[in-house]
Amino acid sequence: MNATMSPTDRTAEQPLLLIIDDDPAIRILVSEALAPHGFTVESAESGERGLVVYEQVHPDIILLDINMPGIDGIEVCRIIRALPQGQHVPILILTGSDDTRSIEEAYQAGASDFITKPINWPVLIHHVRYMLRAAQALSDQYNDIRLQALLSSLMALKCGTFDSLEEMARQTLNLIAPEPLVQSFSRSCALYLMNDEGLKFVGQTDSGLTHYPERIEGLPTQSLVAGNGFPPWQALSLIEADRLLGVLLYTPATDNGAGARIFKSIAEKLTHLLVRIRSELEVRLTASVFANTLDGIAITDARGVLLRVNSAFEAITGYAAKDVLGKNIGILKSGKQDKLFYRSLWNGLQKTGKWQGEIWNRRKNGEIYPEWLSITAIADAQGNVAQYIAVFADISNQKAQEQEIRKLAYFDDLTGLANRTLLSDRLRIALAQSERTDDSVALLFIDLDRFKNINDTLGHSVGDQLLMTIAERLKDMFREADTVARQGGDEFIVLLTNLGGDKSVAELHTAQVAEQVRKVLAFPIHLAHHELTVTGSIGIAFYPHDAATGNDLIKHADTAMYVAKEKGRNRFKLFYPSMAERERQRFTLETLLKKAIENAEFELHYQPQVDISLKSVIGAECLIRWNNDQLGWVSPMDFIPLAEETGLIHDIGDWVLATACERLRHWEETQAPFNKTCSYLAVNVSPRQFAKKDFAQRLRHIILSSGLQDLSMLELELTEGCLMHHSYESIKTLAQLRNIGVRISIDDFGTGYSNLSYLRNFPLDTLKVDQSFVRDCIADSKSRAIVKAIISMADGLGLSTIAEGVENHEQLTFLQNLGCRVFQGYLFSKPVAIDEFEAFLNESISVLAKE
Repeated sequence: MNATMSPTDRTAEQPLLLIIDDDPAIRILVSEALAPHGFTVESAESGERGLVVYEQVHPDIILLDINMPGIDGIEVCRIIRALPQGQHVPILILTGSDDTRSIEEAYQAGASDFITKPINWPVLIHHVRYMLRAAQALSDQYNDIRLQALLSSLMALKCGTFDSLEEMARQTLNLIAPEPLVQSFSRSCALYLMNDEGLKFVGQTDSGLTHYPERIEGLPTQSLVAGNGFPPWQALSLIEADRLLGVLLYTPATDNGAGARIFKSIAEKLTHLLVRIRSELEVRLTASVFANTLDGIAITDARGVLLRVNSAFEAITGYAAKDVLGKNIGILKSGKQDKLFYRSLWNGLQKTGKWQGEIWNRRKNGEIYPEWLSITAIADAQGNVAQYIAVFADISNQKAQEQEIRKLAYFDDLTGLANRTLLSDRLRIALAQSERTDDSVALLFIDLDRFKNINDTLGHSVGDQLLMTIAERLKDMFREADTVARQGGDEFIVLLTNLGGDKSVAELHTAQVAEQVRKVLAFPIHLAHHELTVTGSIGIAFYPHDAATGNDLIKHADTAMYVAKEKGRNRFKLFYPSMAERERQRFTLETLLKKAIENAEFELHYQPQVDISLKSVIGAECLIRWNNDQLGWVSPMDFIPLAEETGLIHDIGDWVLATACERLRHWEETQAPFNKTCSYLAVNVSPRQFAKKDFAQRLRHIILSSGLQDLSMLELELTEGCLMHHSYESIKTLAQLRNIGVRISIDDFGTGYSNLSYLRNFPLDTLKVDQSFVRDCIADSKSRAIVKAIISMADGLGLSTIAEGVENHEQLTFLQNLGCRVFQGYLFSKPVAIDEFEAFLNESISVLAKE
């Protein structure tokens, strides 16, 4: 918003509110809540900035936070009240509900009222409206006081003889305005003061004045022709900043008292006229307000029988005046509130004569709606209630906006489940209740298994639909008293309360619930022409048995969930104290992993791929290894999944590719043994790496930076999950990689969502038979059948086959008989550092075969 708006830039129908708060969310929400109701909202992020904006825009009302860095709200309030135009502007203080000391200090500094956080938005809107009305009424009252002072000066100065006109003018005008601009005269005179309309009244009712100016404004003096033998009168305009304050009428002091008699007559008539006109104006104003206000107004007798309603009443309720006059106002009842509510309402009216609050009423068409209602009792001369005046506004839009704001603030956009903010609030309440009742509270931390594979292969749109389906299933399972929340990504939390104080009973019940959740999650889901089966790993922790705070409860359930994943997924685990140490180790591992690249702690090891028929090493797979000063050698099984989860895999994967390309470039330049016998170096690519839209572009940059010339020396190993379901994005990325010129192989083939018919559409070079099938191919007939099918299919598609995980000659012979030629495994060599690998290449294939 433009904080330099001048007061003339807005209309009277657009009151200007200045919100001064260091919380950007509060500033945005205030603007969104008030702007639809005709308010112009300016904002300032600090007390210092707020004072600058105030001087620039002169707001109609200020919404001011107490607790701000720098100049706090109390000091801002004090400074504004000291400014010339800041004495009457309404200032509404924002504060915590229990901050009574600050509220008292704010009132002492000049605050008009306060409202507590969290803000009830419909109440705020009405609070601001009524404060503006009160400010206008106060301004009108102030003007009335000025007019009364003027009338008092008329009566006090209606006649007399004064030596100094200027002195008496200043005395008079000091009653209504500071330091007026008065033209200087010094003569004996009789003095009378009136305003422009007063002159008209005099001219219309006194025959002694035969002529008067329509406007004396701007004329320093004006002769008025007198009749009936009176001497001429003189008029002097009193002007301040081009505004007419009044007119001094005077005659020479030698008029033998004639001027005084005339002044006295004029004063009496003017006073009576002004009183009458003011009364008539008040009646007309009241009638105009009643007829034209946007708020509904109803007047009833003491029994609640409707006596009068305005047009806004008709517009809001749908009832015409003729339909309701003479009937009890109870015809508007919606039935949404019970007898206890109305009993409290009438008790309040009887005690204080006023009631204000939110109520639900019914329109003529049967629709119920919320309204903000103010009722005031009107007493007769004996002090008995004679009438009630009800003023109300339809707050349906405000309630809808409040719901939308609440939804944005407390509910997840995608699933509609509670978000972290609402979960935190519900958890706080649940733990407080547990303290009072000794009941256990259970928290289930649910993480979908391999959800990233679906996102990476079918796209985020399908992933989002899956999350919404899972959310609906979870909502349908639980009571309203329980909380189902989305923690983020593919993580959900369920909060169970009122489980009793016996932990064993609570554990049994929660375990039964967790098993039901596991089964519900595993039920097939049909999306985008795919049948998806998603499982979940669930961790469970209890308060107060497993944690002393809400954060610890979530953390411990999260820890138990990771144990469930490590144990094979699609299961639940209860938290045990020993798991806390595991969580600490995981946190330490993540912290050290973030520094590993910077500290040059990674290195590549190489495992040869051997073609038995050629009796030579034709390629190698490079595998990352991590040697940390604190932890020693860390298994890839420990840090690769963590890197995938945290997103560090992108930087780590780029490092592996860059290191492999630099090694290939070195072998190109030196004609090392690798270049003489081998034709490629294979690098594993993470599904998350491959799924990034700029992966091909990043790879091209890495290759160009390395200086590698023969790009066919680089082979990328992709998992089946990367290519599942013939994803359009996967095919597009593969085509880009093929255009770059690198080789492409499918790693761990047969373990995932294999659809062999799709392979003919992918630009592939090699299939790698997963080591799990190779390991069991001798003892397990199903594994033998799978291996045979993969090798036969690859041969039919013109793809080469590599069997990985070959550890003995029996496996080697079986695979050779099926037509497989290239092998990788401990039978030939484990992954070794670069020096050992180059030495290995120098050995003869006969020695290799014997080993």
